[in-house]
Amino acid sequence: MIGLLLLIVIALVIALVFVFNRRRKRKRAEATDREWTAACNDPEVLQTVDALCSDPLPSVHTPAVNLQSGEDCFYVTEADHYEMRTVTKQITYSGVTTRVRVMRGVYLRSGSFTPRRVTKDELTFLSTGILYFTNKRIIFMGSKKNLVLTRRSILGVNPMRDAIEIEKTSGRNPVFAIKDYRRAICMNAAASRFINTEEGQLVSHS
Repeated sequence: MIGLLLLIVIALVIALVFVFNRRRKRKRAEATDREWTAACNDPEVLQTVDALCSDPLPSVHTPAVNLQSGEDCFYVTEADHYEMRTVTKQITYSGVTTRVRVMRGVYLRSGSFTPRRVTKDELTFLSTGILYFTNKRIIFMGSKKNLVLTRRSILGVNPMRDAIEIEKTSGRNPVFAIKDYRRAICMNAAASRFINTEEGQLVSHS
């Protein structure tokens, strides 16, 4: 009888935890949606996006980057650089083993072990830095790694709420993420404009 009551109590606790976690996730998702909607309607965001969609493009002074002849920067933002990397989670062993007693309290394991690596692809943080969009290239000046992407090396851009993924013709695709939805929206607009702008298009210097 006591065992049955204990099982009922455990089941109720598990059910309550499940319901609590589900409600917390729903509230978190609702809060995220509210933040996203507010960011989309922010006047400064709308003004920046409008400027990035207009001609000529705005000009941004970039003393930290050496630009090429005829190259102008039209948007700059801080971002985190990520890439998909294969990560080894653990090493497990398989095979038949035996346990032989040598003396009291001392045992010897014998047999063959076959090591097996458990790996998976994960989005890995690489560096925080400054992301530049020019009329020729996308340049990332990171604290640990720099990255230069030319038009020929880019197939397309996958936009996300808080990030963009640059599809490259070869190698790993970089992902640039921003926690602030307002700046993330502007970054997406800049990336879209870069893809749809001809190389060397004029930028306003007024």
